[in-house]
Amino acid sequence: MPEILDLQDNINDTIGIAAFTALKHFDEHRQEDAAAIISEWTTESGEVILTHWFDETMENVEDYLLWANLSDTEILYGDYSFQPLD
Repeated sequence: MPEILDLQDNINDTIGIAAFTALKHFDEHRQEDAAAIISEWTTESGEVILTHWFDETMENVEDYLLWANLSDTEILYGDYSFQPLD
């Protein structure tokens, strides 16, 4: 289970970085850049993850998001469920 908690922490940290980066672009009148980031964090059902992060309503997200991690030696990928584990 530690791997799942590490993934949850990493995804939450990444969502926060993406949210503040999109907001910074918007504040700098770079709407296309902000929209590109927002689009990457929108699920297939239309949930805007960054908005939920700012509104502190992540517990309301019941969707999946694809993720990938690229390094010099490997590619990791999968899907992440925002639904709580039973």
